[in-house]
Formats: sequence, structure tokens, C-alpha cells
Amino acid sequence: MNKTIFVYDSSIRRNQLRMTCPSVRYLGKVFIRNAKLVFKGHYTFGWPTLEKSKDSNDIVEGLLVQMTEADFKSMERVVGLNKNLVKKKVNVIQNGYAKPAITYLIENKNFRYEIPLKEQLSALCQGYEDCRFKIDKIWNALEICLNEYYENDQNFEITIQKNYFKKEE
Repeated sequence: MNKTIFVYDSSIRRNQLRMTCPSVRYLGKVFIRNAKLVFKGHYTFGWPTLEKSKDSNDIVEGLLVQMTEADFKSMERVVGLNKNLVKKKVNVIQNGYAKPAITYLIENKNFRYEIPLKEQLSALCQGYEDCRFKIDKIWNALEICLNEYYENDQNFEITIQKNYFKKEE
């Protein structure tokens, strides 16, 4: 039986997901209401995850994909490398209709907001650009991290924005 998955992290880059799940079928763009993208980690770096939001205008965009049971198990082995991810059933919105899907979230209460690795952030941004999603959701997630640890230090925030995506020559 095929599984329907909501992907919102760097897996939205099609070539990355196809490496693990060759049978993946893309069903289109979707979003989750009352959620926000954040980065959480444990004193090292942050991974993308979702948090509930009280604001009904907050949404997280992603892709709805379908894969075979074999590919789903393959993906679960990769996801299983991060012991802090929890599989959750969610309702996504596509063309105005709610659809059930599975996604993975970090629900470790010991985790805090952390800035992601540069490579992970670049992959996520590339996926957002490829899908034509609003990149400001990623900046908002970074701002949450910055506010948590640097108390709105404007100079630090500007440095992050200028240097995080510098192309290496």
C-alpha cells in the first residue's frame, strides 16, 4: 500500500528525495495551517521542524508525495538516524481541500531553537526556490533562533544574512 507524506524540509529538493525513494510520485504543493517552520537542536545545530502557531494565518508550505511501502521503509531508515524525529499524522490543504498525510517532527522538549548548518540551510533555501515557496518563512525561522540567543542584535543578524549564502569562488 502506498504512503502519502508531507515534506517541508530539504526533502523538497526532488533529487534528494529520489535518491532515497526512487518510486516517489509528486502530488503537488500543499500547506499546513496554524503552523510555523522553526529550527531546533541540542547545543549543536538546528533541524527544520514545525511548531503549532496560534495565528491562523501562519502556514508552512511543502510537497505532498506518495511512495511505495518499500521506499517508505527506506526513508524511515534514513529518518531513523535522527532519533528525535516523531512520525505524525497531519491534515494538509491542497486546492482548498484537506488531505491526510504523514510527516516527521522534532518533539524533544530538551531541544531549543538553534541555527542550522550552512549546508542544510542552503539545501532548504534551494528547495524553497525550486518550488517557488516564500523564502521569508525560512528567514522567520532563523529570526526566532537569533531572538532566542542574540537578543535582537541587529549587527549579528545582518552579518548572518550577508554571509550565510556567499557563493564560494
